[in-house]
Amino acid sequence: MKIDEVIWTSGATSDLQEIYGNLDWEKADDLVLRVDASLDLLKAFPERAGRYKSSKVRRLLVGRRNQYGLFYTITGRRIIIAAFVELGGDPELLERLIRSRTNS
Repeated sequence: MKIDEVIWTSGATSDLQEIYGNLDWEKADDLVLRVDASLDLLKAFPERAGRYKSSKVRRLLVGRRNQYGLFYTITGRRIIIAAFVELGGDPELLERLIRSRTNS
């Protein structure tokens, strides 16, 4: 399947901006490079990431130690980024966030 477009929701954009703003410039720069590489990978292989909690939402691990999760859905020939979060927090909060942003 060929992906024509990657769309960041406003929530996912805010997530990334908040994380970026809390990092020193070297780590922030590295994060941007890793996110870009991850998006290139998803464009080529959109179904590469596993499904999150058996839903239509997929989670791609990002970062040096896979400390971030990029949560997305595939809609036709588009990838919709629903959330970009630091992993390791409260799993119930994460599940509620993903559910609220994806109607899953």
